Amino acid sequence: GLRVGFVITCEELMKIIYEINRYEFVYSPIFEQALIAKDLECALLPYSPNKQTPKSENYYSFIQTEIEEKISDIHHFLNKIGLNPIRSEGTHYIIIDVSATKNVIPKKYFNRFDTGEYCADLDKAFCRWSILEKSIGFLPLSPIYLNNDPPTCFVRLSMNRNQEDIKFLKKGMEELLGDKLIHR
Repeated sequence: GLRVGFVITCEELMKIIYEINRYEFVYSPIFEQALIAKDLECALLPYSPNKQTPKSENYYSFIQTEIEEKISDIHHFLNKIGLNPIRSEGTHYIIIDVSATKNVIPKKYFNRFDTGEYCADLDKAFCRWSILEKSIGFLPLSPIYLNNDPPTCFVRLSMNRNQEDIKFLKKGMEELLGDKLIHR
């Protein structure tokens, strides 16, 4: 939306942002609501992103099929290189058990980046290793747990990626892990 919490810009642009933000705050967003309603109607029509792709029943079924295909592809790949993906239903991400990488990750990635102290959290070490060595971003899951002893062997990979990103992911993970893990 147009609601802005914090902006640093030139004075001329700030005046415009202020007026738009004030208008959006005081008046109901009828124009935006009409656009969303029209988009929701259109999403129920047969859909294809281009002329080469056969039409899906509607936009929602197209997206569902596309994400399911990506997830299946990545699941197969991760199993092939020796990682353990965990299927989650109704999500656009994959949870991966990275326990098998504990003896593969260089020890320096187990050190905290802020203090340099050793940290045994495998998920954080795996994420540091993959982002710093190959620019592949995973999310460690231990920080989202409320208990004091969270599992530290799980990472999350979002599937909001295009085919180029998936190729980059596969190439980078093969270079990182190579044949270091037991292939299944």
